[in-house]
Amino acid sequence: MPPSLEHVSVVHLTTVHHPYDPRIFYRELATLREGGLDVHLVAQHEGDAVVEGVPVHALAPVTARHGWGHRLRRLALQRQAADRVRRIHPDIIHIHDPELIPLAFWLKQRTKVAVVYDMHEDYRWHGDVAGRGLRAVERWCFRWVDHVVVANPGHRGIVSDGTPATVLPNYTRLPDALLAPVPPTLPGQGEPFRLIYAGFQGRSRGLMTMIELARAIREADLPWRIDLVGACRIESDRVEAEALIQQYRVDTIVQRIGWDRIVPWPTLLQHYRRAHVGLFLAMPHRAYFETHPTKFFEYLRFGLPILCTDLSAWRPFISHHRCGAVVVHGDVRAALQQLRQWASDAARYQMLTGAAWRAGQHYRWERVAPRLVQVYRDVLKH
Repeated sequence: MPPSLEHVSVVHLTTVHHPYDPRIFYRELATLREGGLDVHLVAQHEGDAVVEGVPVHALAPVTARHGWGHRLRRLALQRQAADRVRRIHPDIIHIHDPELIPLAFWLKQRTKVAVVYDMHEDYRWHGDVAGRGLRAVERWCFRWVDHVVVANPGHRGIVSDGTPATVLPNYTRLPDALLAPVPPTLPGQGEPFRLIYAGFQGRSRGLMTMIELARAIREADLPWRIDLVGACRIESDRVEAEALIQQYRVDTIVQRIGWDRIVPWPTLLQHYRRAHVGLFLAMPHRAYFETHPTKFFEYLRFGLPILCTDLSAWRPFISHHRCGAVVVHGDVRAALQQLRQWASDAARYQMLTGAAWRAGQHYRWERVAPRLVQVYRDVLKH
């Protein structure tokens, strides 16, 4: 008989991520709560609250947005985080940031709590010093942690042999009632052809390239719009982007939604429903070479063809699902040409949206959610 999860108390702990991070709050915590576990979240928040049935135990918000000042203020939250966790007396703590590994070890030694480490990304690409330091901390963690949850299949090999690990991809968790009943169609007369980018904005994620694309759209006199939905947390990128938008006179083409704040899911949902194409014209950064971005799965769930940078991990994904096209980074002319083909050929566009819609059914959180419950069962056996 597998161990019962009834009355098992679990704390998800993060000092880095937003409290309503989709993976943490809307996928993992929701799944565990539905499974009958007593779930808690310890994270930066304005105050203690109960949100959608989940008690949120607040850590003092860090106001600095980035840089070493931000990191140092986050590290200063650890004593507060330890106090919060110890008051809950959980059976399992599930940490989401490598900077919390030493704290988790300390709690494990003193309270015998089981520890699950959720590895969201490959931290090698955080610069030579920071990347090597984080990797060293992770290697130490693999020696004693009870289980590692890996967000991206390509990063499974990072975990040391013999360390219990489970791949839990960032597939979308979205009730069918919130999706459009059919894939999108080309806009009617007088309606704009809408391109969407959803997620954090920034230079490395193709922000400047999308503004260059908007310039090409204006020069071609096309009635299109680009919806940038998500926060641009690096102020210098935001300032540069605003300057280019004004210089290229594309303020009416580039819609900024969020921009300086996190966009809530209901708002993002509205923009997904009216979009026609999903964009990810990112720079060829090493962090993307082994990953499929979460936004790909979201685009597919809404039946949106994907236009993205031609990267080694992305090209076969798009080709396999026949759900879009890839372009060389920075080749705005090629991107515009591809989009014009889709916007002018209804039959071709419907083939792409149908393929995207069908592929999206594969990347549903419900398909992998049982793995998380099994992780907790395995941890409790020991």
